[in-house]
Amino acid sequence: MAGTAATVLAETTVYNREADAQIVDVVTEILDPQGILVATSRSSLTVPAAGSATARQHLEISDAALWSPGTPQLHRATSRILAANSTIDTASDDFGIRMVTVDARRGLRINGEPLKLRGAAIHHDNGVIGAHTLDAADERRIRILKESGFNAIRSAHNAASRSLLSACDRHGVLVMDELTDAWFRPKVLNDYSQNFVECWEDDLEALVANAFNHPSVIMYSIGNEIAETATPRGIEMNRRIADRTRELDPTRLVTNGINGFLNLISPQDEEKLAKKADAARETGENPNKNLIGVLNLIIGILDRMLDKIVRLPAVDKRTREAFAALDVAGYNYMTGRYELDAKLHPARVIVGSETRAAHTVKIWKQIEHLDHVIGDFAWTGWDYIGEAGLATKQYGTTKRSIYHPYPALLAGEPVIDITGFRQTQSYLNEIAWHLATGPHIAVEPVNHSGEKVVKTGWRATNSIPSWSWEGCEGREATVEVYADAARIELHLNGHTVGTAESGRDGDYLTKFTLPYQPGDLTAVAYAADGTEIGRRTLTSAGGSLRLDVQPETTTLVADGHDLAYIPIELTDDEGILRPLADRTLTVSVEGAASLLGFGTGEAITTEGFASPAHHTFNGRALAVVRAGHEPGEATVTVQGAGMEPQNVILRLESPAATPSSGVPVEAITAEPSPTR
Repeated sequence: MAGTAATVLAETTVYNREADAQIVDVVTEILDPQGILVATSRSSLTVPAAGSATARQHLEISDAALWSPGTPQLHRATSRILAANSTIDTASDDFGIRMVTVDARRGLRINGEPLKLRGAAIHHDNGVIGAHTLDAADERRIRILKESGFNAIRSAHNAASRSLLSACDRHGVLVMDELTDAWFRPKVLNDYSQNFVECWEDDLEALVANAFNHPSVIMYSIGNEIAETATPRGIEMNRRIADRTRELDPTRLVTNGINGFLNLISPQDEEKLAKKADAARETGENPNKNLIGVLNLIIGILDRMLDKIVRLPAVDKRTREAFAALDVAGYNYMTGRYELDAKLHPARVIVGSETRAAHTVKIWKQIEHLDHVIGDFAWTGWDYIGEAGLATKQYGTTKRSIYHPYPALLAGEPVIDITGFRQTQSYLNEIAWHLATGPHIAVEPVNHSGEKVVKTGWRATNSIPSWSWEGCEGREATVEVYADAARIELHLNGHTVGTAESGRDGDYLTKFTLPYQPGDLTAVAYAADGTEIGRRTLTSAGGSLRLDVQPETTTLVADGHDLAYIPIELTDDEGILRPLADRTLTVSVEGAASLLGFGTGEAITTEGFASPAHHTFNGRALAVVRAGHEPGEATVTVQGAGMEPQNVILRLESPAATPSSGVPVEAITAEPSPTR
């Protein structure tokens, strides 16, 4: 859409704390992504004593650079407040110019181009540093998600932080920004349900105000698995929140992540439920533990049954009124209704607001051919603290449970672990999305070969990309080869050990079993005409052992917030990972920085992230170092038994000078509105 003209409405609110009214000038300038001035406006504004006034300025851009996931171009709006021609304050914000449209016939379009959401639901915590919303942490997480093929995130189940949205703006990642996980009914003890009636509107206004200038935000979700949406009270509240959201921001879509199975099984007697909740608070018990347990059990283990259940007419009956009030119907674990509802509700636009990550291939094969389904958000794209053990496959037992007791710590989701390490599912996703052809090789832990294992629908495999299983010679190894190919050949040390058909009908996965023998394991992928389309080799590690410490950056800003992420691996002298060499490592930091977090992606562990000592997991760990406020150097030392210590030198530089935010200007909002 070259040559697109755009009209930008810039609203600058000026606060006057003086006892007399003040007359000021508001000058607003817009710079394009290259920093070139493309529009300016000046207007006079009278601000009453001890009050505020808002200048609204329309600025015309004749040839706007459009923002999209492929070209995340950002403009900058700066407003200056002038008194007697002297600048007394400034405020700036980045924004993007783009157009979002959606309908059931043509799906989602950004600037007229069709797009399917390859989405990741993510929690608010940032792995080994906990619930920090530091710029560097959110920047890294969004960068890794984008590199892994995701083009959208869902902020489950709280409003996204400003730093997260800014990172999405820069990387071209679309956002479903979510309000809350609870309305009237509690899900856990002392949750948001206690404050919902009094606070939802203020919190919604804050969510919209925070998201308003971020082009990455294309959709607001007003709830997650709110069973009240099957009741008259909930249906009315759903409409109220959706309408109020549109009043606050008419430029974005409104959805609600509704679980049809939950709506089906949830009790309908609001008065009885309220009494139950009050009683639970008195005793300190979870008021809905049985309901949530049944829900997660069904979702986790009864795959085919769930698809049949959600197709029941009663599910449609208990969801259709709530969906009718939304721009996009959010389907949580209701993929079984996608094709059915195209017939029952031909104008309905659907998004898979929450689906299991292990089912991405199956789901994508379906929705890529359904115009009315605009995308899928996997639960989850990044592992998280909480719902402990939900997605873990455990060895040595057949006992099944939803969550696991201490020492379970993480959910154990299968796409990207909390350290940012890409797991097998991540590479399979790229193949399913047609972003890669493969092959990708991964091996189920040979040291657990033959053991009983608890399977779960939340995770398909525990495989890792390694052929280093010392001490396991002769034990059966299960090798997984993922590729969009017609045929796969597997070679060990130059000899063919197997060949098999591959391709879309097999969910891109070909498995081989063979006795483990160290050496070179190579998978070769072939097209239908016999042409080789790719190969990948895993090489066994030697007997040497060393620390491989590779900081992602060695230069930090001395602002007290910047972070250095330092991945640590146990390898041989050639740099090949040794996943069975796990041991305790210690990290120390001296100088102008400090250790903020240290840990691994292991889901069941007694270790926390605040200690300088931690046991590795599959040969890996991650240290996160936080900058201090003084320029200088910091030395990071990593040590472990039987290995030479490794040092990393970090350089901390003074932060760039920034203009004072001052008192008179409180906020600037620039709402981009591309013209046709």
